[in-house]
Amino acid sequence: MNFTSVMRLLPGLAWAALAAGTAAGQVPRDRAVEMRAIIRQVPPRITLQWNLPARATLLSQQIFRRSSNTAPWTELAAQPVTAMIYVDDTVAVGTRYEYFVHRVYDGGPGKASGWLSVGIRSPLVAERGKVILLVDDTMAGPLATELAQFSSDLTGDGWVVVRQDISRSATVPSVRAAVQSIYNADPAKTAALILFGHIPVPYSGDYAPDGHDDHIGAWPTDSYYGDVDGSWTDATINDTRASAPRQDNIPGDGKFDQSYLPSDVDLAVGRIDLAAMPAFGRSETELLRQYLIRDHQYRHRLGAFAAIPRRALIDDHFGYFDGEAFAATGWRSFPALFGAANVRVLDWFTTLQTQKYLCAYGCGAGWYNGADGIGSTNDFAAKNSQAVFNFMLGSYFGEWDNQDNFLRAPLAGTPASFGLVSAFAGRPHWYLHPMGLGETIGFCAQLAQNNLASFPGGYEANGTDRGVHVTLLGDPTLRLHPVKPPANLVARPGATGITLTWRAAADSPVEGYLIDRATSPLGPFVRLRGAVRSEVSFVDRATTPGVSYAYRVRAVKRETTTSGSYLNPSQGAFSAPGTALAGTGPEINVEGRGQSITDGDTVPLEFNDTAFGAVQIGQSAVTHTFTIKNPGTTTLTFISTLRSGPHAADFLLTNVPPSVAPGGTATFNVSFQPTVAGARTAKLTLRTMDANEALFDFAIGGSGVAP
Repeated sequence: MNFTSVMRLLPGLAWAALAAGTAAGQVPRDRAVEMRAIIRQVPPRITLQWNLPARATLLSQQIFRRSSNTAPWTELAAQPVTAMIYVDDTVAVGTRYEYFVHRVYDGGPGKASGWLSVGIRSPLVAERGKVILLVDDTMAGPLATELAQFSSDLTGDGWVVVRQDISRSATVPSVRAAVQSIYNADPAKTAALILFGHIPVPYSGDYAPDGHDDHIGAWPTDSYYGDVDGSWTDATINDTRASAPRQDNIPGDGKFDQSYLPSDVDLAVGRIDLAAMPAFGRSETELLRQYLIRDHQYRHRLGAFAAIPRRALIDDHFGYFDGEAFAATGWRSFPALFGAANVRVLDWFTTLQTQKYLCAYGCGAGWYNGADGIGSTNDFAAKNSQAVFNFMLGSYFGEWDNQDNFLRAPLAGTPASFGLVSAFAGRPHWYLHPMGLGETIGFCAQLAQNNLASFPGGYEANGTDRGVHVTLLGDPTLRLHPVKPPANLVARPGATGITLTWRAAADSPVEGYLIDRATSPLGPFVRLRGAVRSEVSFVDRATTPGVSYAYRVRAVKRETTTSGSYLNPSQGAFSAPGTALAGTGPEINVEGRGQSITDGDTVPLEFNDTAFGAVQIGQSAVTHTFTIKNPGTTTLTFISTLRSGPHAADFLLTNVPPSVAPGGTATFNVSFQPTVAGARTAKLTLRTMDANEALFDFAIGGSGVAP
């Protein structure tokens, strides 16, 4: 590293950084504990493994565990300084854990840390909530086809899309008001925000995360949109020293005062913005079209994205840098995702022009359009860069709202490039380990934004924690392990219902399929069967004649990673809408809470009231009311009812009608009053004159709680 390069990043720290990094011989890897897990299901066990330092003497090692990224840490045991393994037998199948190893050195780097998410068959997350899609209205027409596919892909991944088109000339507060309005309509389920196109850019603050005096001022701040309830002011900062007038910040100019978040970011925000990128020789519209096509191919593992090796690249041109060790972002996260053997120290473009990587980290003395040792925006325009998730750090380009910006360049790229995500990482550090159990990159962005560095509660930040400059460029809903969907889904209406058939997903090990239904191709979709089915066909008998239904089928794969294992849903395969036909004779459909209950369902579900929740022993019974519909042409007559299963006595069936007229409805009640603590389940069977479903049965369940 030459002196000029060091000065580009942090002129105020250059002398100390050059001396400390060179004299001690330390490297960013010394600041990371590289972790992985090996799991056993029966009996459940998690075995953690990590590396020992190569260049320093350890004074202590501690290991902590918690059940989520917000729960308090519990120290498990003091570890000998020679320990490289910890066996945890106090774990359960289906629970997600987070582990933290902290070590203290005798001199040298002082400390090191590592984090890992671990699960044994970590639970399926099929429904991800609502995503707000704000579309630059100048792109709505030219990219209508690609945006429709993008919305379909989001729906196929379990999101409910709420779209609103936004004018480029809209004020920043009005855009935030639109976000707040959508969020406040359903705050419990609204989880992500995508800014597509050149949505108005908020600016805030009076600082320079890259340390340059001529870069002190307001920075682009998409976290303003993601913070739906924080107080952002424009009254006190009066600073025009930045070399670029866009960073000037004076009272009442529409740029906010805050350099640090006033409250947590509530939404996982990502921006897909390729305005003002003339180096690529294509229009903004065409660059955005290319991005959406690339996003679709990655999600479905098509073409060049069919088989990307699970590995990462690090190209570090800062080194230890007075202990800031920017590349520790990669050294902590990448071994947790891929294993240390699959993390390579290589040159960015020399490697990525011809080799595929899921993740890449690069840092070097920078300017708006490049970074020493990594390359430039012109390189991204001329050379392939086959990394999907890109993380970079250097001077100036972290302030990304300018022409041919280097941080946005991976999202443009050549037609054969892979870039879908780019982030300024290392000040503060980013933590990507939750992606090992299926979390989105947007979730990790929120960790970086909301992190308040503290020991042991928060993550090591490296300064500027909760800074307003922390931004995710790209699609925030992307995950690390896309699964190929089933193919050729066909819905065929018939007299007994709508028959679905599909071709098995070309992935393994697939444990089965989720089957969902909606009355619109974009949902919201409702699960037809709670359990994962292994068959590649299904008959939906709970239909109403004349109503058109859309179906979504998703494969569920048992994903095994360095974080253990989790149930990973594929993108959805969609059928063309099918219209239910009128049957002959009596037909039985059963609903709970207005949602269909599938004949033969074996899993109690909250959304259709077959799950009764927790009820205290000795208290009054909890009663749920169910609706019977007869869309048939003759009267539906009941012959008998039956409760069966291990805990049938805890459930009482009442008010079953003797019959239901054609086209009519009736209700019955099921009450749950547990006699013993713990899970209680039963099967309810309705015997009727329906020729196709003479025995209509489904699971019911709840849990007893000791007084």
